[in-house]
This record gives sequence, structure tokens and C-alpha cells, in this order.
Amino acid sequence: MSNILVLNQPFPSVGLNSFTFTTPSTWAGGFPAGSLYNVNAQITVPSAVATGEGAGSGGNGSVGTPVSSGLSIVVAQNSVTKYTTPVLTPTQGAQQFKIPLVCAIGDVITITPSSSNANDSQLNTLKMEVTIGQGN
Repeated sequence: MSNILVLNQPFPSVGLNSFTFTTPSTWAGGFPAGSLYNVNAQITVPSAVATGEGAGSGGNGSVGTPVSSGLSIVVAQNSVTKYTTPVLTPTQGAQQFKIPLVCAIGDVITITPSSSNANDSQLNTLKMEVTIGQGN
């Protein structure tokens, strides 16, 4: 299921939810809507590096289980990929991006997160906030 984005309104989400936005034919003020838009996203992901000490290690030097994310986000315009996020390192717990797109009236922008890592499917681990704005 896709969530529908409203211009200039942040949309918070938990989990691997996709988003869509269709450029309108006119603004409320009568201006044409085909022009420069931007996709802005902030994402937090599960992240914990294995250590020899700390919670669960019992102080005996045993190594804890690392937690990482396999998140990939694709931004597409009319089904053509315009941006794909880089691979996160195990120490990264967050990522953000802002992508400018030149759009015509009726263009469809989709933001699709995916992951093959089970950590990203755990309850409340992957959190995103996506906004579509006009301009760069």
C-alpha cells in the first residue's frame, strides 16, 4: 500500500511503507504546477556494533550480536529511477537526502523503501519522515 503525500506536509512513517505524489495541474493561486520539486527524507534505522563489553556481554569479553540495516530507498519519477540511497555502514543509524526533480503536470513521484535484512522488519526499528516540496 502506498501513502499519498501532500505538498509541503511532512509524513512520518514506521516500517517499509512506500509513498506517492502526483503533481497537480494548478496551485490554489492559479499558477501552473509543472516545475521544480524536491523529495526530502530523514530515516533512522537499527544500528549497533558488536562490542566486547556492555549490556549482555557479562563483562567476560564475549562479543555481542551486531545489528545493522539493509535499507535501500528508490526515488522514481514516472517509474524511472532518479535516485537510490547508498548502502549504509553498520555504524550508521540514520540517513537523510534531498533530491530535486523537474516535473511536468501529472508526473508521479514514488519513494519506495526495501530491505532484505530482517532487522528492518522489526517493530518500530525503521522510521522515516518524507516531504515533497516545490523548488530546490
